[in-house]
Amino acid sequence: MEEKNNWWVFILIGGILGAIIFGHPKYDGLSAEEWHDEYSAVQDELDSITYALDQANQNIDEAKYYSWESYDEMGDALDNLETVEP
Repeated sequence: MEEKNNWWVFILIGGILGAIIFGHPKYDGLSAEEWHDEYSAVQDELDSITYALDQANQNIDEAKYYSWESYDEMGDALDNLETVEP
């Protein structure tokens, strides 16, 4: 039984290696400046998403703090929760 389970691992590794060897990179054919511009845009988007996630976590932590006070405090904490946009 254990021997059968190992075959799928070999097939998975072979598939990943095949994709790496025979796959075409996304940036193939771009100049260094074009590649840098695209990289910078993706990095800016990642920074924006990271900031939004940090802000959401901070909002949740604040709500958790107030949720143990009283029923009214918990209601205020939930009312003050805001959604964030990246």
